[in-house]
Amino acid sequence: MELIKRKKGGKRDYVTRLVIGGKGQGKSSLLKHYMDVYEAQFRPVYKKSGIHPRVFIHDFSESRAFRDIPTIQEVIKKAGLKLEHPLDLLALKDKKGQPVWKKGKIRYVCRRLGDIQHMYLMLAEHFRNGMLVCDEWTVYVRANPPDWQVELTNNHRNYGIELFLVCHQLLKVPPFFVRGDMVSEIILFKTGEKNITYKQISSKYSCADKLWPAYERIKKIIPTDYVIQPYEIIKV
Repeated sequence: MELIKRKKGGKRDYVTRLVIGGKGQGKSSLLKHYMDVYEAQFRPVYKKSGIHPRVFIHDFSESRAFRDIPTIQEVIKKAGLKLEHPLDLLALKDKKGQPVWKKGKIRYVCRRLGDIQHMYLMLAEHFRNGMLVCDEWTVYVRANPPDWQVELTNNHRNYGIELFLVCHQLLKVPPFFVRGDMVSEIILFKTGEKNITYKQISSKYSCADKLWPAYERIKKIIPTDYVIQPYEIIKV
């Protein structure tokens, strides 16, 4: 699984991926695999600079698959820090001007819209060179999203961020994010949606000619005994 592709000249090309699938399909387990691959790929890249790959998870629903990953509060406590707000960790720098949180995975659990907005603003201002997973993304994202919901998607390449937007249903994704080039790939599991038509998909997704056949194939697949159920990756 190759996460980071390179453009001509050797520069990394950071992408946004949309992960769509119903409950129990193994989305979180697949994401953990992506996290491990990401850390392994970037560890040599940042070794000389002292900057290590980091993963920040907005764990909206407290997924069971993420429970072995420490919360930001646990990381702060272990480091013996006293902060007014847990997200202040993102802004905290050491004497060399490097982030105090230098490596590894952390998750942040919050559900209130005001807290989510604060998280997005802090990430946009302070989080660089890492992977960001936004779970249950369509619960709060709007059809006409305000600036704070768009900033990271627009500028993730400049920030060196691999971005994963996770949700349950194809038709819940705002067209704003999938009518242009804001998303590079769609990782599609079985969604459980019924009576979806090609017209509905094509009215939302610019990649409907690829997405619709994938949807049709996946919905016919019989569930397996594996933690991660079958999925397809659609290049947008």
